[in-house]
This record gives sequence, structure tokens and C-alpha cells, in this order.
Amino acid sequence: MKLILILILLTLNFYSNAEGIEEPKPLYSFQLICKPKSYQARLISNTGYNLINSGFIHRAYYEFLEASQIDSTYCDAYSMMAYCFLYDSELDSSLKYLNRSIEINPNNPNAYIIKGYTLLKSKDTSEAYKMFEKVMNHSSSLIDGYYGVALIKYYKGQKSEAKNVIETYLAKYEEDTDLANLTKMKKLRKLCNKS
Repeated sequence: MKLILILILLTLNFYSNAEGIEEPKPLYSFQLICKPKSYQARLISNTGYNLINSGFIHRAYYEFLEASQIDSTYCDAYSMMAYCFLYDSELDSSLKYLNRSIEINPNNPNAYIIKGYTLLKSKDTSEAYKMFEKVMNHSSSLIDGYYGVALIKYYKGQKSEAKNVIETYLAKYEEDTDLANLTKMKKLRKLCNKS
């Protein structure tokens, strides 16, 4: 049974400046990819997800750490530890856990999404673009690949190309997209429409 858990991890906030936007905070659709070998690791991770949803990011980290100690091949635990470090802007630690998650499961879109946001926050837009493009091409129904690619194009001043990416996503998946994600995509489209 494929279990999909959608978590709204952070709301996307735009901080206005003269150019439009500064550093966005990620909001993404989290898809549970790895099945832990241990039911206990799953339960502990569920506690971690609940803590994140309640805003207790630091406490969540320890739950995911414990899950990874119980099952060292549980790639979602590593992705979520990376997310906790991204939240605190500890980018090197975030990348360390993301690389471990990708090593365990190279087809894990969650790791690429979080890695894209981590690289974007570290101002490495070319590598971030590659991560988001990978998600867009291999997990095409996830909004995060499209959003990340469009956001980077927007940052680079390629507003019409960014708008095309947004329109492509909305044409395919608008009806299936939750309100929070749809709102962030439409906010970015609105910024792209400004001259």
C-alpha cells in the first residue's frame, strides 16, 4: 500500500523589496517514499511529523534521529532531519543528511526538493535548479519542482519563462492542487506579470 502523507511544513512568505521577493520559505508536498524496516521507526517518525506541524522543529529532529538509529536505511528520516537543519539555516548539516538520504534512495523526490531549497538558500541557483528540474521531470505531479524552477527563473529576471513553467503546472494539475500550494503558485505568477 502506497502511503502518501501531505504535510504543510512551512507557509511560503514573500518579503517585499524593490525587486519583488527575497528569501522564500519552503512549503512543499511531502510524499512518504521509504518504508522503514521497523514499525517503531515509523511511529517515532510520525511523532516527528506531528511536531513539525505543531512548530516544534528542534524536537522533531530528535525523533527523526532516533528513527534513523533504529533503521539506518530509512531515507525519509534523513530527509526530515535535513529539513530541520534547513529550517535553522544550518545548510551544511542539511546537505549532509540529504546526501545520505539520496545515497539510500536515489529516486526520493523529497530529498531533491529539500536539497533544492537548501541550495537556493545558499545562493547556489544552478545546482538548486538541477534539483527542482529533477523533481519536475521525474515526479511531475509534485508542485515543488515546477515552483522551484519558476522561482529561480524569476530570480534571474526570466519572468516570461517562469510564467510558462507556472502555466504548464496549473494546466495539468490545478484541480488536484491543495489551496496553500495553489496560492503560492499564483502569487509567483502575479509577480511574474508585473513589469
